[in-house]
Amino acid sequence: TKISGSTGSDILPGDVMEYTITTTNIGSVPATKASFKDPVPVGATYIAASTTMNGVAVTDATGGTFPFANGATIQSPGLKPGVIGTGSSYKVTIKYRIRVNTINPPTSVNNQGTTFYLGNLTGGVPTD
Repeated sequence: TKISGSTGSDILPGDVMEYTITTTNIGSVPATKASFKDPVPVGATYIAASTTMNGVAVTDATGGTFPFANGATIQSPGLKPGVIGTGSSYKVTIKYRIRVNTINPPTSVNNQGTTFYLGNLTGGVPTD
């Protein structure tokens, strides 16, 4: 979602976008050892201190970088780190912001993160 920058609905260099990623466990048992990995899209720059998980601020990685760029533990609200409960009331919502680069701007910004959990630690589940 475009948050600020140029007028209109088109995303242009310098514009700020907010990504919202929602993970829901549709299985019959809680997912454990859950993590999420989402490298910052090529042509964009992470906005430091903009990440939240389930509405709570997430500390940036070293140097003010995106905390999930190389993968990090996720959790459902009220559950232990790494646990995603079953059903929509236990969904995990991650939000973060990026700015489209103005120097050598991209023609498009593509993004796909991956959720991993016990029993599925190699391939992961892609998110769009």
